[in-house]
Amino acid sequence: MRIASIHVAFDEIGGAERCVLEQAGYLKRNHSIDLFATYIKPSFYHSDLKGFEVRQLLSVSSPIFPLFTSIAAGTLLARSFRREFEQYDILLSHQEPAHWIAYCAKRPYIVQIHSLPTVLYPDCLEDAENTLPLLDSGYVRLGIRAIANFRGRKFLRWIDQKSVQEAKKVLAPFGKMIGRAIHDMYGVNAVQIPFGIDFSRYCYTSPAQVFAKHSINHPMILMVTRPVPIKRPDLLIRILPKILRDHPTATLVIVSEKGRYTSFLRRLARRFEVEASTRILSTSQHELNALYSGASVFGFPTQAPETLGRVVIEAMYFGVPPVVWDNGWGPAEVVKDGVGLRAQSYDINDFLDKILALLNDNDERKRMGEKAKHYVVKEFSWQRAGPVLEEILQRTIQE
Repeated sequence: MRIASIHVAFDEIGGAERCVLEQAGYLKRNHSIDLFATYIKPSFYHSDLKGFEVRQLLSVSSPIFPLFTSIAAGTLLARSFRREFEQYDILLSHQEPAHWIAYCAKRPYIVQIHSLPTVLYPDCLEDAENTLPLLDSGYVRLGIRAIANFRGRKFLRWIDQKSVQEAKKVLAPFGKMIGRAIHDMYGVNAVQIPFGIDFSRYCYTSPAQVFAKHSINHPMILMVTRPVPIKRPDLLIRILPKILRDHPTATLVIVSEKGRYTSFLRRLARRFEVEASTRILSTSQHELNALYSGASVFGFPTQAPETLGRVVIEAMYFGVPPVVWDNGWGPAEVVKDGVGLRAQSYDINDFLDKILALLNDNDERKRMGEKAKHYVVKEFSWQRAGPVLEEILQRTIQE
């Protein structure tokens, strides 16, 4: 097969970006695959592309907000990229405007949904929307939100609806909530497939050096997240004073890219007088492995409509039991009984109780962590997910 994989941009390393790259790495074993994006952050070439040469569809010269400019230009100029894709048997699109670009290419294409476009469909936030901080994060997200709110949502929804509905197939991870949400948004039934993770980049790393470098003490509560408010790392800061009453040496570590929102989190830690017990870090993969290896509990209080919650799986691979909301979205389905704990939806006191329950019982935490690792290795390997994806691609080409 000759496959073109199209993503919106490679500017930060999140769950969607990792999935796109690891998926391409798996497919590259037996097929010809090329990666495309509207924008690639220059520093991304040196660390995260894993040997792939990504073809940038646009040459954006704007030094101010190049990602936002690329997304806008990619949407408006989508039809002009058609020749780029004439040689491919099938296209895989991962996030708007990639779906629209794939639609305009007039080639068979499959849409893969990693996250829901909440800017276009705010209703999917349900009751979580009312509890979000007012602060938004990042000028790109602010710009897209401003355009959507200023009479642009109708046009952008039309583009999104058209490109998703015309796809040969729509792929999503397993989960009742995500399947229902896709059907409600687009009127299509998603093909729900296993999710694959390349665990080879994750390995136990002694945490001693990283703990010393950042003055981290045990027990450590860890969260890994994009710097956006809806992921709710602020909730961990808000409950930290009560955690410190029982565990005065505890350290909360939030791993996130630097930005406006991480500055807000630092101010929040000062306001709650837990600055000395809070670390907000931007790390390398080596340091992240060390943090996963030394964590006691993984907190993930996101109120986003998560399709999966990849970082939860990463934590479990290291034997770290997570605490998530029992709200029916991806993390709640991933965290089965016995491998982590689910707190009552958006009940911050119950979330605190679940974290303390793990911190207070070392033996149970260890048993749960061991079970979690066996579980994710079995359920989320590319050995399980890859053949299913290949069969779907082959079948779609033949249709």
